[in-house]
Amino acid sequence: CHSSIVGETAICMCTLPNAIAKITDIPENSILVIPITSLERFEATDIRIYNSEQTLKSVYKKHFEDMADVGYGYANLKVCALAKFREKLSEENTAQKVYEYLQTII
Repeated sequence: CHSSIVGETAICMCTLPNAIAKITDIPENSILVIPITSLERFEATDIRIYNSEQTLKSVYKKHFEDMADVGYGYANLKVCALAKFREKLSEENTAQKVYEYLQTII
């Protein structure tokens, strides 16, 4: 099974589609979950302030933490369904169930 790292959590990608299928009453093997390709591009990295020996994180700690939070906001999973189940997956109630489930594992 392939795992994807989201934040500090390892998620087993092979179990997600069928777990989502179960909570949405969509048949197994009808859902596909696709992670973003690279979380590293959204990770905040500390930088040295121009003409200074200090870093952004050491001088503007809250700003640096806010940048990190924004980056984690871009961490996402794309949930897809076979054409005949897309409308059901897109229903507000169903989408909310998927959202709430994903929030419990991230």
